[in-house]
Amino acid sequence: MRAAGETPPLRIADGRGARIELDNGQRVIDAGSISATLLGHRHPDLVAAIQRTAEDPYVSDGWGHAPREQAARDLLEIGFEGEDWPQVVRFCTSASEANDIALHLTRTITGRAPLVSRAQAYHGALGLAREASNHPLWNGNLASPEGGFVEPPPIDSGWRTLAAPAPGSDADPPLEGAAEVLAGAAAVISDYGSNGVIFPSASYQDELAAQAAAAGAIWISDEAVTGLGRLGRSFAFQQGHSRPGIVTLGKGMTGGAAPGGAVVLSADVVEAMGGRRWMTYSTFRGHPLTSAAVSTCMRVIKRDGLIERAREVGTNFGRSLRQVAAGHDCVLQVVGEGLLWAIELDGDPEHASARWHGDGRRRPLAEVVTAAALERGAIMSAYSGLVVWLVPPLVIETEELEEVTEILDAALSVADAERAARS
Repeated sequence: MRAAGETPPLRIADGRGARIELDNGQRVIDAGSISATLLGHRHPDLVAAIQRTAEDPYVSDGWGHAPREQAARDLLEIGFEGEDWPQVVRFCTSASEANDIALHLTRTITGRAPLVSRAQAYHGALGLAREASNHPLWNGNLASPEGGFVEPPPIDSGWRTLAAPAPGSDADPPLEGAAEVLAGAAAVISDYGSNGVIFPSASYQDELAAQAAAAGAIWISDEAVTGLGRLGRSFAFQQGHSRPGIVTLGKGMTGGAAPGGAVVLSADVVEAMGGRRWMTYSTFRGHPLTSAAVSTCMRVIKRDGLIERAREVGTNFGRSLRQVAAGHDCVLQVVGEGLLWAIELDGDPEHASARWHGDGRRRPLAEVVTAAALERGAIMSAYSGLVVWLVPPLVIETEELEEVTEILDAALSVADAERAARS
């Protein structure tokens, strides 16, 4: 997100729990540095597990390795507790890679080329995952501070796009024409929280799943951000009655302590593969450090009841966010669940999520908010030009969330003033 040689705006010196220390000595609450840190920073169980594992020998993922096999069991038995349809885990180095090889697999199984994703989606920066990512900001383009951008040419021409639901989680699903888009497709990949504020409803999910099944397309649920408790439930798809054929994971799967991703296959997909071998191989997939982090993360989440905690504190946090937002002209809406929240701002139309590519001199309102919040002691993320993302770790203390809310209130006042000055 910077030009060559451009200095990073922040340098991390230390961190523990939901607190980060910057190299200038400032201590801040991490309310949005990255969604991977489900267990916060330097969680003692994760640190100990990785230290123990550092001495383990490793060759590649073509060899059997007991800790990797245990990590797969922990992911299925703890992460997917209560779900009896997942059957096979294939570890990857990232969610981008997981989405890429999952999409390739659906093409191989079905013998079809077309693939479907939603407008304004982001599924990664690699191969078919990159092609599925049609979000204007997160697509690998070259954006100029002077204005203008250059998008990379498409790698693959077999992509089709579904219209995105309206922002919010209870809007009517715009699935008119979806049957035509899905006809003859190998798969449809969807996520939850696209564009920062698009949270498809349960009815949207179930209708999409039904139409995909009718078309013979495999539904892939990308749970890189939402999986394993962030929403106050194990997975986003659990809001509806439908279940995906494939789930892809990353980020929080390792608690942010090591790179990792996973493809989780349903029994139906495994049956479609039959006794054939899936000829995909990598040096570092399921590396011992990743495996140790996965097992530890699953066990800590279960032991400490972090999913239930995210649901409980997230309800109160969301209520407080909406109360704060009601006092600021710059806020359009607050959307979220658990400990994943987005603040949509009313700013320059050129910075709207559906069209802004990261170019231009004028600072987007979301960056005004995040800069003001950082000055006051909290890290928040500008998901796009007009969306502020709040994704604190599941271990964040109630008092810290209250402090985040107060800081957001002050930062939104700065944005109110900036917005008024521009009008």
